[in-house]
Amino acid sequence: GPDGLQTHFDQLQDIFILHGKDKKNPLIYGLFTTSSDILNGSAVCVYRMEDVVRAFKGNFLHKEGPLYKWAEFTGKVPYPRPGTCPSSTYGSYSSTREYPDDVIFFSRTHPLLQEHVLPLGERPLLVRVGVHYKFSKLLVDRVEAVDGTYDVLFIGTDSGLVLKAIQLLKEHGQSQEVTLEQLQVFQHKSPVTAMTLSKKKWLFVGSREGVSQLALYQCELYGQACAECCLARDPYCTWDGHACSPYMPTVRRRNARHLGEDEDPLTQCVRQGAGLQVEAEQKVMMVAEGNSTYLECLPRSRHAAVTWYKQAGENSAELNQVTTGDQMVVIERGVLIRRA
Repeated sequence: GPDGLQTHFDQLQDIFILHGKDKKNPLIYGLFTTSSDILNGSAVCVYRMEDVVRAFKGNFLHKEGPLYKWAEFTGKVPYPRPGTCPSSTYGSYSSTREYPDDVIFFSRTHPLLQEHVLPLGERPLLVRVGVHYKFSKLLVDRVEAVDGTYDVLFIGTDSGLVLKAIQLLKEHGQSQEVTLEQLQVFQHKSPVTAMTLSKKKWLFVGSREGVSQLALYQCELYGQACAECCLARDPYCTWDGHACSPYMPTVRRRNARHLGEDEDPLTQCVRQGAGLQVEAEQKVMMVAEGNSTYLECLPRSRHAAVTWYKQAGENSAELNQVTTGDQMVVIERGVLIRRA
């Protein structure tokens, strides 16, 4: 389908185990890709360890009958039960290499379990289809923000890109993926083969080209106004009353954050008494009469949109929105004025 949900992501590329308060039931983030080269597709799903354990305690499948179809295995399962880890509880084995031959043979001939392990929400957290890259590495950082806790996903690709994304909760328990940043880390687009977080909050990314050190956040890039800071939706950052700065959980400050996809960040800032007006940067450009002129304006957030306006007349205070026409061409990064 166009959203990728009917695509078969059948190649497991990487996993990340995120431990929380319940040490016996961590979250398992899995990174999957399609095996087909015709349709590039990648997805991230998250599972609970307790669901995996329950599946391994269930029934096995085996192939039987004239059509050799998968069916429930009702015979005797050898001991120690395949899927259990070596320990003193199960025969004092120190390694699966020491398991009896019948256990090894059963594991090879019964690779499937009857119960499916479904991801949380029964759908992927994040999907990419029809793009020029596939996911290759995954790392998750649990972040305490002003309005709650977020799991920030850092995803490396086979084209040297690194994506930074979160999930925003919506109504009826639904969530929406938001990509906060997309960085081309390696000049020659080498596949990302390793990623790790340092205790000092740096992200190290490795490929055959070398290792790059990236900051987890750059709050100062989100502008000098509360609304711009909140619109960025970066859980590492908050408006402290004066600037967009890193959020410090141990410091109680007057701060504002965007609480959801459907809420207005301007309202959040007004509640905090933060100013919404930003002093516009004025530029004077000298152009030759009759030549074309290009004006560039890059939004500070991936979720911001740029709208162009022009004066209705030379001495008029009225502003009209600029649209593409004979005299002006609006493009993604700016506007082209023909024959200024």
